[in-house]
Amino acid sequence: MEVAGLPRKVHITRTTLACLNGDYEVEEGHGHKRNSFLKAHNIETFFIVPSHQRKILPGLILSDIKAAKSMKFKTVCYLLVQLMQCRKMFKAEILFSNDMTCEDDDKTPKGTCAKSVKIAIDTGYRHIDGAYIYQNEHEVGEAIREKIAEGKVQREDIFYCGKLWATKHDPEMVRPTLEKTLSVLQLDYVDLYIIEIPMAFKPGDEIYPKDENGKWLYHKSNLCATWEALEACKDAGLVKSLGVSNFNRRQLELILNKPGLKHKPVSNQVECHPYFTQPKLLKFCQQRDIVIIAYSPLGTSRNPTWVNISSPPLLKDELLNALGKKYKKTAAQIVLRFNIQRGVVVIPKSFNPERIKENFQIFDFSLTEEEMKDIEALNKNVRFVEMLMWCDHPEYPFHDEY
Repeated sequence: MEVAGLPRKVHITRTTLACLNGDYEVEEGHGHKRNSFLKAHNIETFFIVPSHQRKILPGLILSDIKAAKSMKFKTVCYLLVQLMQCRKMFKAEILFSNDMTCEDDDKTPKGTCAKSVKIAIDTGYRHIDGAYIYQNEHEVGEAIREKIAEGKVQREDIFYCGKLWATKHDPEMVRPTLEKTLSVLQLDYVDLYIIEIPMAFKPGDEIYPKDENGKWLYHKSNLCATWEALEACKDAGLVKSLGVSNFNRRQLELILNKPGLKHKPVSNQVECHPYFTQPKLLKFCQQRDIVIIAYSPLGTSRNPTWVNISSPPLLKDELLNALGKKYKKTAAQIVLRFNIQRGVVVIPKSFNPERIKENFQIFDFSLTEEEMKDIEALNKNVRFVEMLMWCDHPEYPFHDEY
């Protein structure tokens, strides 16, 4: 295992544990407490330990993701801290990865996606968000077709969103990629097709292309040329509407100001929730009739590849839970209702049948104007999905203010 470029220190900040309202102190890690991998490469560790449990806890350690941002890793060491509040104990799980893969370690069992989509349609969902890189569009298409055959819905009732991945930005690749999605879904058209990220990678079938040293292979693309190819797909009837995802204001303006623009983006899918309300981007888009679609509207899973895991857990928020108690709803339902009332479309993800149904039960109450303002005031400008592994890409969208 190559270790060139590993950091000399790893630590955990107090922010990670702030939600527990404990008294934390920092102490230097002793040799016998350090993982053998860290010891072998002389990486110092600093522990934050609840002072009242210092004698019984081994300590918690976390890689400094900001330090990682400035370093070139051949091997990335993740120290993922899982906060376990049960019995006031903590569990530290150590993960090592030779690369920054974006795939989940826990593979979703075959058929789970199809089953979930069927439950969602039966519950009343009609907007289904999918993507080429999710590798499950065949199951989504199967579920949609089955519900159409049952007479539960007609094709025009379903609003399916597909995505153009970063390795398919070259104009000549756009239509074949969309046609492949349609073939897998076994549908004649998609309702919305979006550029998933403004960053382009080396063209080809490899989803996350890297060189022999593990370095990401970026590609210089022309977003306007990509957009023109998408416009041709719309004119051909393969897609009803076009949109983007993870675009900042500057990147949106690039498309909006494109000479000869035929079809403007109707949506921008971005992270949006009470801890990251995106007020400036929301206002910019609403003024131009661009709908904000919120991914991770309930916060997100703590996958350290994608996510800043030192960020506070949204659904533990005191105000959100107090409002949930008032309306006899969960904090998640309060969060979804908040975005719905401010004109933001939400796409919560779940394979849990009960949560799928719960997330839909948000249309039988309304938050007051004062409550909406109180929730807006929770904004911490906390972005959970930072995609720091691509922060050196020329088109990385999150360096801009919005």
